[in-house]
Amino acid sequence: MSDEQEPIVAPELPEPAAIAPAVEPETEAPELATDVGGDEAPEPEDSGDGGEPAEPEYVTLERNGKQYQVPKELEGEFLMQGDYTKKTQTVAEKAKALEAREAALVQQAEATDAELDARATLKGVNAQLAEYAKLTPADWQAHMQTDPLGTQQHRMQFEDLKAQKAELEGIVNNASNERTEKAQQDLAKRVQETLEAAPTIIPGLTAETRGPAIDKLVAFATSEGIPEQVLKANWSPVLLGLLHKAHIGAQAIAKQAAPKAPPKAPVTPLVTVKTGSSPTASKSLADLADSDDMEAYAAARAAGKKR
Repeated sequence: MSDEQEPIVAPELPEPAAIAPAVEPETEAPELATDVGGDEAPEPEDSGDGGEPAEPEYVTLERNGKQYQVPKELEGEFLMQGDYTKKTQTVAEKAKALEAREAALVQQAEATDAELDARATLKGVNAQLAEYAKLTPADWQAHMQTDPLGTQQHRMQFEDLKAQKAELEGIVNNASNERTEKAQQDLAKRVQETLEAAPTIIPGLTAETRGPAIDKLVAFATSEGIPEQVLKANWSPVLLGLLHKAHIGAQAIAKQAAPKAPPKAPVTPLVTVKTGSSPTASKSLADLADSDDMEAYAAARAAGKKR
């Protein structure tokens, strides 16, 4: 039948002996080319000391009070790291100082609020005590007779108000004393800072002359109408510099406004008169006096002629 399928015949496999194992070819190490473009490969440079590498150069750097030996090519990196560390420490110190100042301001604000509350309460207590102060001993006695229980309660309240007054006055006085003490400490600190900065603000000052120079500027400021309390509240190196410049300006203005001395008249030199061959030049003063020529006598007398 034409439409019948032919059977599939499996392909014949080769004999096992016919299969040869694959052998990888041996690879030899490539030879280095010694001729590139007709030129030989460059030989390594001689270091000059028998072929050994040169010793690295070291520099001494200080870090946190200790000295270290660092290769010179790394010096820049270590210095940059040191500057970064120093700046970081400076920023941390400033942040710490700001935090301390902020805490002090908060504490001061709380103390101020407590003081204000104490002052307000004290004002009310004083007002009630003023009402009780209007009662005379006779008034107390009369109230005791008419209302013994109510009068006793008022006496207890009166004593309690006096105790509250003493306590509140203590709070107010302590707050005032603390404020005064802090102001004095702050002023002393600013005065010391100004003293240390004075030689850089006013050229030529020394540790011996800065005190009198600052006192002179303070006297100048007060003479110009600046109250001493204002100077204390704002005393600083900046204020010292402003006072120094203002004093220089005031001196320049005073010098320009001072009246100028009139110019001195030029001195005319004396004219020497030569007698020449005058007949009176050889005569003495006595001879001229005996003569009738009185003009010659007067001229000789004026010229200082001797007898």
